[in-house]
Amino acid sequence: AQKKGYTAIIWDTENAIDGAGSEALGLDPKKTKYYPVETIEACKNQISTFLQRIIEVNAARKEAGLPELKVIIAIDSLANLASAKELADIAKGSEAMDMGTRAKALKSMMRCLTYKCAKAKIPLVFTNHIYDDPGASTPSLVKIQSGGKGAVYLASLLIQFGVKQEKN
Repeated sequence: AQKKGYTAIIWDTENAIDGAGSEALGLDPKKTKYYPVETIEACKNQISTFLQRIIEVNAARKEAGLPELKVIIAIDSLANLASAKELADIAKGSEAMDMGTRAKALKSMMRCLTYKCAKAKIPLVFTNHIYDDPGASTPSLVKIQSGGKGAVYLASLLIQFGVKQEKN
């Protein structure tokens, strides 16, 4: 994307990206912005605010006869985002299980950001962790993503990478 003039905006949930790491991955640090984020709600709010600002800036640029800003957003990784409730429970010393609030918050985030990304003409890419279904009688090529099905149903394109151990 950077080779095509895009600026990469990365919301990092794993504290895995820094200047040196970005360069090692082939990113141009001058065209990469990095935002650490811990909760689904913070991620949704930050990206939504960012997208609204891009929509406004690009409208002004278009009116002035200037080219629109080219941006690509990445979230690494969706699976590592905690819900605000989960963190509040931990702070209170509670060991209560998250009974679906995380999945609902992720689905809400993807639903809200899908429309704004389309309006802003900005692609959103995210990584997620996938798992085999231990209850399946036959293995499936399509794996289960953590955090509910919202991301699967709202995605325009899914790419799944996997490692398969071959038997000799």
